[in-house]
Amino acid sequence: MYFLYIDETYERKAKYLILGGLIINEAHWIELNKNIKELKLKYFKNDSVNLRDIRRKNYDKNENYLSLDADRKKEFDNELYSLLSLPHFTYVASLINTKKMERSKRRFIFQLAYSFLIERFQYFLQENKERGIIIMDESKSTEIKSLFDYHKSCLEKGVPNKAVFSEVKHGEDTFQVKSYEYMEIPHIVEHLFFLDDKHSNHIQIADMVCSAISGKFNRKRDFYYKKIEQNIRKDPKTGKMEGYGLKFFPTED
Repeated sequence: MYFLYIDETYERKAKYLILGGLIINEAHWIELNKNIKELKLKYFKNDSVNLRDIRRKNYDKNENYLSLDADRKKEFDNELYSLLSLPHFTYVASLINTKKMERSKRRFIFQLAYSFLIERFQYFLQENKERGIIIMDESKSTEIKSLFDYHKSCLEKGVPNKAVFSEVKHGEDTFQVKSYEYMEIPHIVEHLFFLDDKHSNHIQIADMVCSAISGKFNRKRDFYYKKIEQNIRKDPKTGKMEGYGLKFFPTED
């Protein structure tokens, strides 16, 4: 059994809305959780510190990370990203260019991003002949909450993954009608689960994955992206990430 832990990053002025996450096998779940807790105790004397908070100055109210000197910060980063670069973790993300979305469709961008992430997870599970469950950081956002029902719909009828155009004649006029082919997701089981990231080290890691990818593609800062890049899902033959671990929409020029 595999778990996909998802978080999102969405800033209205940023180019991309990003949903990204960590794929981890149940066999490595306990080990990663234990290692992250030990790392937190080592540097902050508190295993409940939220990785999200310590990485963002405005959230680090107790200055857990800010209070470290430069050498200790570097040591912490090196140990943390050494864990995250272990070969049995896989990262995936969907990046929606909100600037290129038609205004009428912008309210569906979270569903669109989620569809692409489900596809990536389904392909991964299919390749590994395993089943999987999806867990997402809970949010007060209505767009995120609506993904519960959308996930249920995808389980029942599949994920829309290919646009199909057909001609319809009306009198002397001919119109193009757009519909979709649906991909079944039989390897994904159960409904979408929501969990507060303060209770989940794995969702905190998903947040770090999103942040690193956002840094690369929204801010042109790839320092942290380079640390996780090797674990992003790739085509096993070509090493290509686009369309495998990273899904861009609309397609980049």
